[in-house]
Amino acid sequence: MYSGKAVAEAKKLAEERAALQMRAFDRVIGKQLDIQSKKATAAASKKVDTEAEYKAKLDRSREKAQKKGGKKLSSAHLKMAKETGLSGAVVARMMDVEDEGTDDSDDDSSSESSGRKKKKKKKSKKDKKKKRKKEKKDKKRKKSKKNRKRDREEDEDGEEGSSSGEEEGSEEGRTIKRRKEEE
Repeated sequence: MYSGKAVAEAKKLAEERAALQMRAFDRVIGKQLDIQSKKATAAASKKVDTEAEYKAKLDRSREKAQKKGGKKLSSAHLKMAKETGLSGAVVARMMDVEDEGTDDSDDDSSSESSGRKKKKKKKSKKDKKKKRKKEKKDKKRKKSKKNRKRDREEDEDGEEGSSSGEEEGSEEGRTIKRRKEEE
């Protein structure tokens, strides 16, 4: 059927075609793959950098807290902590709360001061609300003054003689009449 020469040429053409396809693939798709791999490595290195920064930040804050130190515990606090098995800080806090409860002065009590803060905050909110309400009211008054002035000017322009009788029966006529009486 086919001669050996024709088969060899067909194989050669197929190989050339395959080589051309591979080069085209490398040029188009290979570039995109390179770009994607570079982005992936950049993102991975950035993630490592942010993790390292986060760990360093935690270390700095931990060192700062250690330098600052905590509340100094009295011997009574330490003794109570040993007896109860609780942390010294917890015992100190509990004993401080008990001390505040037995204290007679109102100034030292944290619950009293927080209550005063809440009342003060509530009062300031009320004051702000009143101020806004008053501003709105003043704004409406100014608008109504402008409207009355405009109505007077319209009346003075000559509409007064012919239409005043007609307007007295209507709602608009009554409001104009009332405005004139107020002034």
